[in-house]
Amino acid sequence: MSAYFMLSLAYSLISLAFQINFTGGNPVTSETQVTSTISPYSNADSYGHGTFPVYWMLNFFGMIALGLACENVAMIVGQPWTGLWLIFWVITNVSTAFYDIDIEPTFYRWGYVWPLHYVVEGSRQILFGLHSRIGLDFAVLIVWGVINTVVFPGACYFMRWKSRHHVHEYYK
Repeated sequence: MSAYFMLSLAYSLISLAFQINFTGGNPVTSETQVTSTISPYSNADSYGHGTFPVYWMLNFFGMIALGLACENVAMIVGQPWTGLWLIFWVITNVSTAFYDIDIEPTFYRWGYVWPLHYVVEGSRQILFGLHSRIGLDFAVLIVWGVINTVVFPGACYFMRWKSRHHVHEYYK
């Protein structure tokens, strides 16, 4: 968890390196003057000075949800099947995260439970001030984290059992 904490901080700081305005404030105080969408002050600051920590925590819980699932499956299925799992995990998460699921074919409705969908949705809300469902976004990511944390000791035990009994998933 501490590795995810620091990795999510580093990942979130990349947005600051690209000068995304998290602290907000628009110097245009006139109610009649239009704010330019290309100005450096056009980003939303949904949570005032707390916008960056909220963004960081969204990335943190997203890494927990995505990373612990990968760790659990890697311990359970082992090599060489971990590569197949990673391909499945990346493609299914990306295919349901970046487009609105409502306009995709009904086959993709399962994407509503995949974690990356909620990371992207929460990021859009934080950065662009869209309709807020941040509570749902965090709730789904936390549920993924809790489930994977509960499964983690069992996966460790199973991997230890395979190691002690010399069970290999690959053929020699």
